[in-house]
Amino acid sequence: MTTEANQTLFENIIKQSKLGQLLTKPTVLSGGLLHQTNQIQTTTGM
Repeated sequence: MTTEANQTLFENIIKQSKLGQLLTKPTVLSGGLLHQTNQIQTTTGM
């Protein structure tokens, strides 16, 4: 999945979850063997 696609995906998830606005770009975390893990920061939670 491209960075732009990830950005849109996270924006949609945040909107549906009512977490406010995305503050930073999603950060890919290391350590996932089968799945990709990302960190996001929003205005009302993380």
